[in-house]
Amino acid sequence: MRKEKSLREMLCALVLEYGGERVERALVEIRETTDDKTVRGRRSYARSNTILKSSAEPPKRAKTTAPSYVSKMKVPADVMVPLEEVARRFDNKSFLPTYGEVRNFCEIHGVEVPSSRSRVATIPCIFKHLSQLTPQEIQLILETKSFSGPTQLAPIAAAIRRSSEQRTLDKSSERDEKPRISLSEREKKGEVHSKPSLPSRI
Repeated sequence: MRKEKSLREMLCALVLEYGGERVERALVEIRETTDDKTVRGRRSYARSNTILKSSAEPPKRAKTTAPSYVSKMKVPADVMVPLEEVARRFDNKSFLPTYGEVRNFCEIHGVEVPSSRSRVATIPCIFKHLSQLTPQEIQLILETKSFSGPTQLAPIAAAIRRSSEQRTLDKSSERDEKPRISLSEREKKGEVHSKPSLPSRI
């Protein structure tokens, strides 16, 4: 109450000295200025807050995808075309759909198996290796659907097994077909020594 009374007394003194209109006009100007400063202050505070938050939070890294990685590679155009298709299939998991398939691919192609068990982490080593193949070799992987899952690997594994068995049979046949040397021929060559004759009894 005392503050309100003191304010009234001061306003009355101002009105008596400067007139009601001038005092009222001055009050309007003061109010507008104060409101404008308040708004600017709030905006400045909001901007500062945003800057602090953005600097405190680490920037989010974009997720690596096979197509995005391949698009940045410097390879011949004829290699890039089939390589992009392999990358697309890797992303939709129709090529190397599991980490197990990735491991098999690396072991067969002599690529160092990544320590991480994440498919995404294996993108660089896989596509660096593929980029060194010829366009025809990459196209062959696409056409045969190699490493596209267990069902697709079964025919390939069977073919490898048949080939291995055939090689074993061929080696066995070669051993059987070696010419056998008769005893008489060996004697002629001196490989077989005749037994010494015993002295006859009288």
